[in-house]
Amino acid sequence: MSQTTSLIQDEDPYKEIFNEFAQKDNDYLTVEELQMTLNSNGYDFTLKACNNMFIHVDEDTNKRLDYEEFIKLMKFLIRMHGTFMHLDKSQLQVIKRTDLRDALKNLGYQFSNEQFSILFNVSDINNDNRINFEEFVSMSLQLKALREIYRNALKKKARKIKQLQSTGGGGGSGSGSSSESDELNNTQNQNTLSNNELKNLQLDANDFDDILKSLGIDTDINKTKNALKHFDTNHDEKMSFEEFVHFIFTVNDSGLN
Repeated sequence: MSQTTSLIQDEDPYKEIFNEFAQKDNDYLTVEELQMTLNSNGYDFTLKACNNMFIHVDEDTNKRLDYEEFIKLMKFLIRMHGTFMHLDKSQLQVIKRTDLRDALKNLGYQFSNEQFSILFNVSDINNDNRINFEEFVSMSLQLKALREIYRNALKKKARKIKQLQSTGGGGGSGSGSSSESDELNNTQNQNTLSNNELKNLQLDANDFDDILKSLGIDTDINKTKNALKHFDTNHDEKMSFEEFVHFIFTVNDSGLN
């Protein structure tokens, strides 16, 4: 994308653009129609990227994008474009590898060199060693979705540990480490768990296996344990978020063996 498109200047053209590709009798966009709408107005989004955006704004999960959801998507792209321009140090409508690495560090991610390389290379769809706007949006949405999946798995693990504590259970598979239990004991009377309260929790092989199956990845616990060994860079038999991202971005192309 060489310049900000007409889609994100103001809301006046939105309805006309929406109506051009929407189902005429139903007033909605499918994901394929969303791709045509965006790409006919200066973008170059893949169908996969459009599907990620579609999921992000399809609040009623009916796999149809109505006009209100379309407006939400346009406003999301405005925000993303502002962030992209801030990171585009060269002002060439691309983000260099080093600038993206620094930005992720500033956001609190702790990717190793290997983890960052796979994230960057998979996101760099056109293989030009730079991240354009479309690639940036797609990568950001994937990270957001994976963060939500990982956080939900941590919450599920925390609930299991609390249930064991409340029934006097301890030890055994899935009961959590002493540091995890100590962290939860400090917040036992709270209804929600903050980022700080989850920070000492990480996922083990059983938790990881549950995630993979929920994502439709064909696996079993032995395959999952082997994968955990391969991607467990700090050798603690747990899966950090950065290790989880490394795994998902890798298996997207190669599968789980």
